[in-house]
Amino acid sequence: MNEIRPDIKSALLIQGAKTLSPVLAIIAGYAMLKVLGIAEMLSGLSSAFPGIKVAFKPFIAIIVIAVIAILAVLYLSTRNTRYVFLERGMLVYGGITSTGQGKEVPYSNISRVTMKTYPLLGVGKITLELSGMERQKMEMDFVKNPNETAQYIEGLRR
Repeated sequence: MNEIRPDIKSALLIQGAKTLSPVLAIIAGYAMLKVLGIAEMLSGLSSAFPGIKVAFKPFIAIIVIAVIAILAVLYLSTRNTRYVFLERGMLVYGGITSTGQGKEVPYSNISRVTMKTYPLLGVGKITLELSGMERQKMEMDFVKNPNETAQYIEGLRR
């Protein structure tokens, strides 16, 4: 194992679900209000508060654009992320515009390795607690086979 890259499909699925869940709850709430006739009652209140009007279609359009923007940024940053394992440490490349040189993390500076899995997709998040470095923690998210990868890193740091 010389290099690890996050699984882009899993990242988009997980973050998409996290982003869309509240949006779908709002839409479902609005639909329920409309079915129960409460939405019409509330629209009658607009005469009491002139100048305040909520247009549903532009609201949904703004939400859709925001979700697409969030997923695009996630895709670009995940696509450029990679972890390269060398003899004395690992190089971390990442971000939306990944530049040539990666940030070096010596294995001796990794004090603890923990892992969390997303069971349905077979990916997970590996957290490296660091000592003697500017950042105290580094997260490797959406990693395939997180258990094996965590054990591999654990073996390298010894």
